[in-house]
Amino acid sequence: MKWTNHECMAFAIPLAVTGNVWVAMGSILFAVIPDSMEGSPDSRVMSHRGKSHNPIFWAVVLGAALVAAGIFHCSTNGISLEWFGLEGPLTYNLWMMALWGIGCHLFCDSLTIGGIPIGKSRFAFKVFKTGDAFEYLLTYTCLALAILLRVEDIKFLFDH
Repeated sequence: MKWTNHECMAFAIPLAVTGNVWVAMGSILFAVIPDSMEGSPDSRVMSHRGKSHNPIFWAVVLGAALVAAGIFHCSTNGISLEWFGLEGPLTYNLWMMALWGIGCHLFCDSLTIGGIPIGKSRFAFKVFKTGDAFEYLLTYTCLALAILLRVEDIKFLFDH
């Protein structure tokens, strides 16, 4: 899946599921991390859709981050974002954004013919080839549906 589509889906899916605009917007920041870890297409540090796209790797990383945030009380744990509509400390909200962003990235790549690695095999729904017109149709349909579904939750962004 293309980067822009990863970003759109990382906004649309959490918005549709949670109705929280801020978590959805923050998820965009994490949506391209698996591809970013590989380096640029001209100078890759890792193979494309290799270890950086393994859901087991991310389960361990995000699980460890959540445990560490609970064990080690850092200064960000005391920062409340309730006035933003986010419940809990900043570290928890960042973790939620990372979970949604990276999770959406892996899910969307699993829809492609190439799929994602799980252990020594690959998992793919094989719905489309990266860059096909259907990828864009699916992405922008999901985005439009999420916005229509949660229009009440995003109205405040346009109030004066």
